[in-house]
Amino acid sequence: FDYAFSTGSINFQLNRHFTFEFGQDRHFIGDGYRSLLLSDNAFHYPYFKIITDVWKIRYVNLFMELRDLTRDYLNDQSPFDKKYASMHYLDINIGKRASIGIFETVIWHADSGGARGFDMGYLNPFIFLRPVEFSINSPDNVLMGINAKFMINSRNLLYGQLMLDEFLLENVKSGKGWWANKQGIQAGFKSFDVLGVKNLYLQGEMNYVRPYTYQHRDVLGSYSHHRAPLAHPLGANFWEAVGIVRYNYKRWHLDAKISLAEVGYDTA
Repeated sequence: FDYAFSTGSINFQLNRHFTFEFGQDRHFIGDGYRSLLLSDNAFHYPYFKIITDVWKIRYVNLFMELRDLTRDYLNDQSPFDKKYASMHYLDINIGKRASIGIFETVIWHADSGGARGFDMGYLNPFIFLRPVEFSINSPDNVLMGINAKFMINSRNLLYGQLMLDEFLLENVKSGKGWWANKQGIQAGFKSFDVLGVKNLYLQGEMNYVRPYTYQHRDVLGSYSHHRAPLAHPLGANFWEAVGIVRYNYKRWHLDAKISLAEVGYDTA
C-alpha cells in the first residue's frame, strides 16, 4: 500500500548548535509569497536535514529522495524512477536589519540499470557543490541562488531572490535571448500596520523566470518532484505580479489576493 499523503518528522536537537531531522514533508526557502529556490508547491518527499546555528549564521543541509513519473520498464506495476537532491543553504544576519542567504542544490538520478543510487560524493556537508560535481565528471543538474531581505524599519520589509541555472555574462550582455541563459529573479515588499492602521498588512511581489530554467537535458534531472516544479508553480518562462491585503478587526478577517501572470508554453 502507498499512503501517499502521509507526512511527519522526527527531530533531535543535539545541542544549541546542531539539530537533526528526518521525515516526509515539504520545505520553503524565502520571505515571499512564492519562492524561486525551494517552495512547498510539489508533493511530500522523504528527507534528512541538518541545521547548524553558530553566532549569526544558520547553515542547512537537506538531502531528499524525489521521483519522476517515468518507469524503467513497460510495466504498470514497476515503481516510478527515483532521483535525489542535495541542498545547502547558508543564511547570515548582517546587523539587525538585513540577512543574506546562499543556496545551491544538485539533482541526480539512478542510471538505467539502477546501479547508481544516492551518490556519496554529494554527502559533502560543505557549501559549493560545483567542485564535487566537476571532480566526478558529473552530468547532473546544479542550481545556485541568493535570498536576501532588508528591514527598512519595524513595519516595512524588502526582500528578493536570484536563481541561476546557467549564466554566461557575454551572452546576457549581447541581448540576443540565448536559450541557455537560465535565470530567475524575485523582488517584493511587506508592510505591517499600514498608515498606522493596526492589523492592516500589504504585500507586493514580482517574479520573473527565463525559459528552460530548472530544466535539464535529461527529464529525470529537472528540478521537480512527480513532475511538479520544486520552486515556482508556473515552472519557467513567465513573469508574475502578486498583491496581497490582509486585515483583522475583532472577529472579522479579510484576506484578498490577486495574481497576474503571463506564461509561455512549449509547442509540440
